[in-house]
Amino acid sequence: MLSSPSIEVRESLQCLACAAHQEMSVFNADILRKLMLEAQTKSPMVDGEMVGSTWNKCVVSSKALSQFVTWADVNDQTKSSENKLNQWLDSSVYIAKALSNNNKFKKNDYTFFRRDEFNPGSYKDFGEVFTLILDRIGNNAKLANIKKFFESEVLTSITLGKGRMEPNKWNPADMIAIESGKITKWENDIGGFLKSNRQSSITGDLAAYTQKMKQQNLPAQARVKVEVMSSIGDLYEYNKLIDTGISSGEFIPVSLKLTDQKKPYVDYIKVSEPADLEKYFHIKVKQGKFEYGVTTQGAVCPFTIVGLPGADGGYTFTIRGFSKTEVFGDVNVELKRDGAGAQAGKISPSVITKIAKLSGAKRAYSTLSKKRHEIWKKYIPPGQQQPTKGVFWKHTVSKSHGLTDYRVFRTLHLEHTKMMRKVREAQNKRVLNREQLGFQRRVDPQTGELMNLKKYKALMEDPQGVVNDVKMWAEYADWLSGGETKMNDFMNEAVGKRQWKDVLKREKSKKAKDPNFDHYDITLSHTQAKYMQRKIQSYEQAWIIDNTKTDNPISDEVKENVLKSMYMYAASKGFHIFNKTTVRSYLLGSSHLKCAA
Repeated sequence: MLSSPSIEVRESLQCLACAAHQEMSVFNADILRKLMLEAQTKSPMVDGEMVGSTWNKCVVSSKALSQFVTWADVNDQTKSSENKLNQWLDSSVYIAKALSNNNKFKKNDYTFFRRDEFNPGSYKDFGEVFTLILDRIGNNAKLANIKKFFESEVLTSITLGKGRMEPNKWNPADMIAIESGKITKWENDIGGFLKSNRQSSITGDLAAYTQKMKQQNLPAQARVKVEVMSSIGDLYEYNKLIDTGISSGEFIPVSLKLTDQKKPYVDYIKVSEPADLEKYFHIKVKQGKFEYGVTTQGAVCPFTIVGLPGADGGYTFTIRGFSKTEVFGDVNVELKRDGAGAQAGKISPSVITKIAKLSGAKRAYSTLSKKRHEIWKKYIPPGQQQPTKGVFWKHTVSKSHGLTDYRVFRTLHLEHTKMMRKVREAQNKRVLNREQLGFQRRVDPQTGELMNLKKYKALMEDPQGVVNDVKMWAEYADWLSGGETKMNDFMNEAVGKRQWKDVLKREKSKKAKDPNFDHYDITLSHTQAKYMQRKIQSYEQAWIIDNTKTDNPISDEVKENVLKSMYMYAASKGFHIFNKTTVRSYLLGSSHLKCAA
């Protein structure tokens, strides 16, 4: 039984469905399941009907073929896995029929490749060519003339840095349909692209576009200035090559999503010419009410797109953690269209920060920094020069995205756990001096990891520091959410209702005035620390674009431009920055069909 098949197996199933629909006179979900059961032997006959060339027109791994059999075994299915299998069977059939009816499929003889099974030349897939082009752009940008510093600095950061554009953001295709007689041609065209001496047409295309805009006799302020960085000439030509393949019906990359619609929508995504970018400039983005629910692990940012044919409608950016439960890591932003069964793309915090700062939102980050300072000072115990353990002001801000570093919360949990052991041991021995409690540790400024005292001065801390730490984050969350997540509610979630009730009780007691009453015997679990990390990082990113936040100094127009750029990147349309009359494109996405998104 294969109750949870991998992405590879699910995408391979779509290749099989498309091939079967093309080659067989009768095709439905039942037949597709029977084909799965015969996948290893590749039987020439299924259910009394000749399969034709189905097996030859489906290029997937041998591993996927063997797992088809396990997944489809009718005698080894639980009710839930049976239902899940039927979902994927139906979805694969619906998509196969929708694609065959799409006008980009001009031929009736295609071979369907799972993306990484198409190996042009020595490359893993056509995305690897993009990666090499990206490296070339980044290295050339490093050597750029100082007059083009701004362009070169941005291009370097999004091509060579941690937040570099990934191949699936350039082209998110999971499957490629290639005209059967043109496979060798496209292997040569893509495999030999970097070896060819192509003359970039980007300058001429921009000039033609500019002239066209002038001929429209629009007022100067109504004209859109499109700037495509000349440094991306190779990528521009590569994108045009892919788009030529789609236009001719010879080479069609397809992005796939699970669907329950019998006639799913097939969208043609094209951003290969300057004119393609103009339509995005004119779209309007309207925010809905952002949600900062106290018990959730993130923030929800609904918005509506108006003025973009085929994409008008409601969307949501959900900001939350996507790492495994046991692992600390930065939250990400997930794009989803209303009514769609699957997410449409993700964005990392480092990319969002690049977008926001290039769009004119730098002051928002400065405001967050100022607010953190203000709150931290409020909770520093008397006589101490630094925030308490777990905060480490100098190390609170991540160098990669300028928001709170997730490692602060990991350290808070790990160090407090150690600290409480020491406290309990000391209590049993009736010893409470600092040296024996072992509180003399600090954080490495480079890695954020804990270091021994031998090399560093001790931070002046106390055992009750964890309570102050959590209070800091609670007040910060209250402010970020505009009071939607109350400080008290945050504390209930972060340390647990019982423990927080106990803390409040102790703080009101006569004992609290006793100078020897210097600790709270509470635990801080991994789950609780991770809750804080996800809430704080999510709220910070939502706050930057939320137009209801009056403390945010950036204008609603800038926030909308940031949202536009985030949408473009998440939807695999490239890296673009919008301003009042300008859209500046640093990296263009590649043309593809998006099915059932």
